[in-house]
Amino acid sequence: MLSFSHQSSTKLIVGTDSVERVGKEIRQVGGTRVLLHYGSDRIKQNGLYDQITQWLQREQISYVALGGVKPNPTRSLVLDGIELCREENVDFILAVGGGSVIDSAKAIAVGVEYEGDVWDFFSDQASVTKALPIGALVTLPASGSEASADCVLTHDTLASKRDMESNDYIRPQFALLNPDFTNSLSKKQLAIACTDIFFTCV
Repeated sequence: MLSFSHQSSTKLIVGTDSVERVGKEIRQVGGTRVLLHYGSDRIKQNGLYDQITQWLQREQISYVALGGVKPNPTRSLVLDGIELCREENVDFILAVGGGSVIDSAKAIAVGVEYEGDVWDFFSDQASVTKALPIGALVTLPASGSEASADCVLTHDTLASKRDMESNDYIRPQFALLNPDFTNSLSKKQLAIACTDIFFTCV
């Protein structure tokens, strides 16, 4: 067996009422202007989007939103997110979804603080020295990205999927986990998630 040490600074908040903590947790780490980053419109259809925005407003935290993350997050959407964050003076990113959304948020977080191409971090051309803080509201179990210091991204035009050098700058400040969110997933989605867990852990 290989010896190793592990320490995670991510605050894990588990429970059916975890979403109610979102505004307070962001406020505690100094967030005032949030990018709400998500995948499909399912979170709007099931009411989660409205719940999140209500709890942000209660803490007087403003936000802008960027959806559209697909499995294997893409550089093109990350570039859109970087531009939006800069234009709107975003100081915190909240990822709502599974591993792809969280990884996309991580890439945006480092890209906002970097003058070059964010792909530099995925092609061994640059190392992360700073990033916007992020948090995660997990709706799909699988990757463990909500508590990891790792991230992958796909370059649309190069058809290349690469990982970023592991670093604590992209480790989420907190992760909100409500087990009830998995109740709306299909059996196929759950099976895929479970398979992802096995392959991620190997």
